[in-house]
Amino acid sequence: MLLKFTSFSGNIGSSPNGDLNRIFDPSYDVPSSIKTIARTERGFILSSDVSQTKQFNSLSFTQTSNLCGVATITITCSENDTSRIEAYRSTIQPRNPINIVSHDENFVATNIRWHSPSPARYVQVNWSGSASSLTSFASLDFRVSRQRHLTNRFLVSPLNSTPITNFSVQLVMADGRTSKPVPISKYSELRGPVGSLDNPWNSSIPDGGQLHPILQTVRVPISDFDGADLTQVSGVRFIFNDNRIG
Repeated sequence: MLLKFTSFSGNIGSSPNGDLNRIFDPSYDVPSSIKTIARTERGFILSSDVSQTKQFNSLSFTQTSNLCGVATITITCSENDTSRIEAYRSTIQPRNPINIVSHDENFVATNIRWHSPSPARYVQVNWSGSASSLTSFASLDFRVSRQRHLTNRFLVSPLNSTPITNFSVQLVMADGRTSKPVPISKYSELRGPVGSLDNPWNSSIPDGGQLHPILQTVRVPISDFDGADLTQVSGVRFIFNDNRIG
């Protein structure tokens, strides 16, 4: 209840205290009073108005096959060798363990698997339409989650063989140039999936407990993308250059 009142005080009334929003903003550290109790993941934007928040791509593609083997203007892969990298459309279908369960049913994601690391191995999400200017924006936000086992929702995927997964993100310009890559570990610890004590889809398992993708927010300051020409950004590239598999 305290967090609810904090949100109201930070945004509503004649004299809102905007500093209170820092409690919800992943740009700032979690208060120690909360951090000592439990792990906390946050996702917060001040406004969804297009003047302040711009959606990079709605991922409105319909292909069900590996996107790294299909020509698409939405997703670009470094290579079409499925023994090295795969990218699939993922939707909210609670009974399908490979999809992102228990989130907004309209949510569409890309399920990526890589089988060896390389600075040249990436999946790139392209801007919807022509290149755009990011000069007035403060950060690039995206949501990520590690996946559970493809067929057993009680086990972590064997591709997540380490406690933390790390990869890098960079901006791509319309002329093909790229910014300096930024490791996501600088701003977030990609762990999980996390456990749950309930088991709503299989009543035959009485005490359940299943793993749940949490879709944590990674917020990277635009100023971190050294070398970017922010007047002509056309894509965001996720580079799988750290963990052996993922």
